[in-house]
Amino acid sequence: MHTKKISLARRRRPINVAITAGPRPGTRIPGGNYPIELAVWVADQHVHSCQYTLDVIVKKCKDVFPPSDGSVHCSYGTIWGSKCNFSCSAGYELLGHHSIICEEHSNEMSWSSSFPKCKSKLN
Repeated sequence: MHTKKISLARRRRPINVAITAGPRPGTRIPGGNYPIELAVWVADQHVHSCQYTLDVIVKKCKDVFPPSDGSVHCSYGTIWGSKCNFSCSAGYELLGHHSIICEEHSNEMSWSSSFPKCKSKLN
């Protein structure tokens, strides 16, 4: 593989960059390895390219289940940063936090609080 060092950053003209292979910007991709190739050029000069591999690691918390006599909706499932909102059926009240967030603490993934429960209002 031939490598050529170029210094495009010092030039005053705009630098053009295009993705020629790999996932497009804004694409949601699952965990895995993705080869990426970029083309870089200034105005109508020679096109340079580079290749690299993007390693995607998806951090997740344990599965969330709705409480008995209730429901749960999570913004992004169990992945890091997802927020889960809990609610109870009519005649029940929620005991605990209404929402929890998947967070990372000391390289461990966990929910911001324990899962709430639904309790009958008649008891």
